[in-house]
Amino acid sequence: MVMLTAAVAVAGTIAGQGATGVGLGDLEGAARIEIRDASGAPVLSGAFEQQTGRFDDDRDARLTGQGEARGEVDVALADEGQGIEIEVAGLAPNQSYSVWIDDRQVGTFTTDGRGRAEIEWGGPRAH
Repeated sequence: MVMLTAAVAVAGTIAGQGATGVGLGDLEGAARIEIRDASGAPVLSGAFEQQTGRFDDDRDARLTGQGEARGEVDVALADEGQGIEIEVAGLAPNQSYSVWIDDRQVGTFTTDGRGRAEIEWGGPRAH
């Protein structure tokens, strides 16, 4: 298992919308993730679970919320670095949200006109 302790400065990408990352920190020990709206209220949340693959150790989380809100998170941990992919749906369209891991904000994104977003920060690519 790889221990990653340095904060990683990241830039985010999202289809059609802007996303920014402020630093992922150590994702290997991460326990919880939340998506919060502009007022700071959690709209999605989930707990990370360890997944062991052939080449990398991964951590995944299923995000749940009220109504149609849902999402998935994949974290890849590898010798060459760490990365996170977040997919959400069922949120308010064209709204800004923040991503919190263990009560620390790690980035922001804006949903598209259908209330969806796909965000990738860091590297390697999560799977």
